[in-house]
Amino acid sequence: LQATVRALPTETPAGALLVWHFEQGVTNRWGGQYNTYMRAPSRARSYLDPAVTRTPSGHSLRVTAHRDVEGFCGVWLEFHPSTAIPHTYLDATAYRYLSFWIKGQKGGEDFDIELTDEATLNNEDARPRRPLHAYLPQGVTTEWQEVHIPLADFRGLKRSRLVRMTLNITTPGDTRFYLDD
Repeated sequence: LQATVRALPTETPAGALLVWHFEQGVTNRWGGQYNTYMRAPSRARSYLDPAVTRTPSGHSLRVTAHRDVEGFCGVWLEFHPSTAIPHTYLDATAYRYLSFWIKGQKGGEDFDIELTDEATLNNEDARPRRPLHAYLPQGVTTEWQEVHIPLADFRGLKRSRLVRMTLNITTPGDTRFYLDD
């Protein structure tokens, strides 16, 4: 994930729309930002890591979290600025997949992937979620793996009005993983 999340119109990376490229700090090319969220006693932190990258140079997005049985935590990545008026959205109707690269510190890291559209912006319970392990049957490893998630798996999602992607840490304990391209 040179901190990138891609929506793919075909199975080939050549047809990818690069949404997040972590080379430019906490803002993507459209002004969307990312950050962690948490409620104690759970906690999360993210930063650009130049030491762990999929390519010889650049950065990955490092996410470190402690998920307690109580509380919650994770990281959100908005596609366009949430404060823009009128609000702007990512139109992913031409794309079939969401993809990114992931590497775990220990292996076995897991989280739920949630996509928010205009209709679910103010209704968290209605946002479609999918577990990462559904797309990595062998699980996250300590090597870089590319994840391809069919957007059709997010039932009811209005692809023309996407707001953000959220990674919800679901497993209690400590976790650290890296996202790139």
